Amino acid sequence: MTRVPVRWRPLPPGATDRPGEVTVTGTTGTGPVTAVIDVLPRHGEHDLTTS
Repeated sequence: MTRVPVRWRPLPPGATDRPGEVTVTGTTGTGPVTAVIDVLPRHGEHDLTTS
């Protein structure tokens, strides 16, 4: 494995306000990259949409 610097695009406003998945894109010296981030509820919070 090799470390590669990534320049990430900003997340849209509110992207991490609720649990779910967020996709973020970025670029490296060799091309584009994509990451899928799992947003978890804050400690002690409960997602009422799945109750």
